[in-house]
Amino acid sequence: MRPLVDAGAFAVGANCSIGSKTMIDLACDIKKSVDAPIIIMPNAGMPKTAKDNAVFYPEDEAFFADSIKEIKELGVEIVGGCCGTTPSYIKKIKEIIERGV
Repeated sequence: MRPLVDAGAFAVGANCSIGSKTMIDLACDIKKSVDAPIIIMPNAGMPKTAKDNAVFYPEDEAFFADSIKEIKELGVEIVGGCCGTTPSYIKKIKEIIERGV
């Protein structure tokens, strides 16, 4: 991420690809390597396939919000959700931020 900041990026981060718990470690690594605002937007877990071949994401809103709380506590400035998240997930994030995390 350092080359991006050195090239003038206002913020750096990660989204998609991994679930919210795994994203905590990545957020920590990014936070240690740059002095720019960080954006983290994980999936609601890794996609799974149901018996009917429907794809779903296993993390519910509460689990996801707990992970985002940990990410915010690292000092990450911008958070959100990617695949598998819905407006209800974002609402939970908003509630956490409003409580002062």
